[in-house]
Amino acid sequence: MQQSSVIKPIYFYISAGVVLLITLFFALTWRTPLFDYDFERFFPLEDEELVFYQKYRETFGNDNDYLLLAIHRAKGVFEKDFLDQVKSVETSLQSITSVEQTVSLLSLKEPRKAPMGVIPVAVLRADSEDLSRDSARIMQQERLVGNLIDESASYLNILIKHEDRISKEDGDQLYAAIKEKLAEQEVSDYVLAGKAKAQGVFVSKLQSEFALFLSISAVLILLMLAVTYRTWWAVLLPFVLLLLAIFWTISWMTLAGKALDVLSVMLPTILLIVGMSAIIHLMNKYLFELRAGRDKLSAISRMIKEVGWATFLTCLTTAIGFGVLWFSDVAIIRDFGVFTGIGVLLSFGIIIMVLPLILWLMPIPQLSTSQQTDSRWRQMMQSLMIIVLRKKKAIMFITSLLIVLSIWSASRIDIDGYIIDDLPEGDDLVEDFTFFDERFGGSKPVEFYLEKGESAKGLYDLPVLKEMAKLEKYILSEYGAAHLNSPLQAIKLANKYINRENSLPDSQAEINQLLDLIKGNREIRSLKLTASGDQIGRISGRMPDIGSKLGGEKYADLKQFIQEEINPDLLQVRLTGTSHLIDISHNQLSFSVFEGLGYAFLVIGVLMGLLFRSVKFALISLVPNIIPLLLTAMVMGIFNIDLKLSTSIIFTIAFGIAVDDTIHFMAKVKQERGRKKSMIWVLRSVFISTGKSMVLTTLMLGLGFGVLIFSQFGVTFYTGVLVTGALIFALLADLFVLPLLLISSKRKS
Repeated sequence: MQQSSVIKPIYFYISAGVVLLITLFFALTWRTPLFDYDFERFFPLEDEELVFYQKYRETFGNDNDYLLLAIHRAKGVFEKDFLDQVKSVETSLQSITSVEQTVSLLSLKEPRKAPMGVIPVAVLRADSEDLSRDSARIMQQERLVGNLIDESASYLNILIKHEDRISKEDGDQLYAAIKEKLAEQEVSDYVLAGKAKAQGVFVSKLQSEFALFLSISAVLILLMLAVTYRTWWAVLLPFVLLLLAIFWTISWMTLAGKALDVLSVMLPTILLIVGMSAIIHLMNKYLFELRAGRDKLSAISRMIKEVGWATFLTCLTTAIGFGVLWFSDVAIIRDFGVFTGIGVLLSFGIIIMVLPLILWLMPIPQLSTSQQTDSRWRQMMQSLMIIVLRKKKAIMFITSLLIVLSIWSASRIDIDGYIIDDLPEGDDLVEDFTFFDERFGGSKPVEFYLEKGESAKGLYDLPVLKEMAKLEKYILSEYGAAHLNSPLQAIKLANKYINRENSLPDSQAEINQLLDLIKGNREIRSLKLTASGDQIGRISGRMPDIGSKLGGEKYADLKQFIQEEINPDLLQVRLTGTSHLIDISHNQLSFSVFEGLGYAFLVIGVLMGLLFRSVKFALISLVPNIIPLLLTAMVMGIFNIDLKLSTSIIFTIAFGIAVDDTIHFMAKVKQERGRKKSMIWVLRSVFISTGKSMVLTTLMLGLGFGVLIFSQFGVTFYTGVLVTGALIFALLADLFVLPLLLISSKRKS
């Protein structure tokens, strides 16, 4: 190698100096990273339904700003001492600053006709002279049973309405205050569920998992580097570079005002294992050149020039794999993709700018043991290549069969997701929400927007209320919602207690008389059932979390019912709310996933085409990276793993990382082709020189992602399992399928 082609050491110092200056900048601007779990970041961005809900929320408020508190008494709740205790609990809850209102059997008041007019009367009083009579009356009312009391009469439910869109910090304070009030009243047997509690629980788990995976990944990488290089500086100094990359990325996130969430908690692990892969490729090339008899400076120069470009491309394609998540309609997925992609590029920048200086300053490692190991690797990889060439037909047949099975299995994948979707069955938080789904009609809010039609004066017109009655009957019987609050329910409730008839009055005059009562009732006014002079309104209720798939089917049936049965000249209806938006996000995933993959294939295909200056080679290089995606889909189909928000990112991540080995393989092919040798000779050289790095990096990447299977979050667990599988599939495709495609493209040789 000529001296002119050797990089001067002064450039190593300059590059390391730049890294030091940037590190000082991030250190001086450091902000402690925050953890957050905001349900609204799962809403589809720039979607018509989101825009509509935001306007709806301005009028009627947020639909999930409540907690459900069920207090248990095994012998039954209709005992004076227990009711006194619950009443004290409710009174103390009302003293909490962020609590706006509480509703229970003990605080709910109904209008009753009295000699002096209509007065509000409590549904249930602890000091009632005949609790058995009251209990019989209450247990016959559908609007109360399964809402404020369960069917077994062993749980009393308190609905706690708190401030709109409460922050995570305020939610933590509210949850702590509620637990404190319950402890003061000596209440220990209760179930509490709601967004404010869930956010705090999720964030607590995020913080513990962040520390856990960072620690496990760090130990794992240190062990891998120690086993591979067996020199203290080749273990500790590269590891410091990886930690520096994490520091840069998180500093960048905090400067941008972003918090760590259920996806970005994986970021340190991803950066560690992707950065380690780059270091291994560079270090192996450096050691290879030393064994070839080159001096230290020449070995470093060849490492940068020959492997540095390929390593940059692998990091770039990995960054693209994450970056295409920008095309997702969900904010949390967008941010994860962008910042992880930036982090991967920052990792490469740090490694390529500092590692040469480390190698220059550190002594040359002992190579004797490595030579023996290298000889075994050469024999093993050469034997593998011979097997590939001899079993060509068998390999292509098995590959074709797997592709067919993958396509069939992928067709069986359902798109389905739940609100509390990332936690395993049996988790305390999941159990709490399931409890309310089973005993109290659900914990998930459901909202319907109402607007009077052109031929109606307002929502309290009798013909409009009759249309509303048809709609509510369908919602209760077919859609699965319960405990509805609506203009119709307000009229029926008033009619029940004034005229003893639980039905819609027959005349507009009777309705008008009841309206004065309704609008003077504080509890009904707090529900915000109508607005704009009764021109618009709402039906609100709760329902179990049935998943986005079944929810989508019910929504389609609902729209058909409204179109066929509800007169739009009298009443116009539209489903909205936070639960509906999350279901939309789940159901739009298939398009988002394939759109992101399409962009990734296009960009990486163009890069490969520019690298090899051949459209044919670019297409060939993409084939072994389609196969692992198909096989991953096959695994999902076989094990009934649904496509949801937590698994939608896996395909683009897997593609971006899996293509790394292909790039190293094809870069070596390009280099060897310049020697005008046959394709067989080229492949032999590639297997011997690059095969070891491919196997080692896949092993280390797989182990790195494999630690994610210990996560409590579904998104993290499935990322660990499926990306690890995709990496193994990609390695097999690169070693068994790609060589045969290259040989077929050069039949004459």
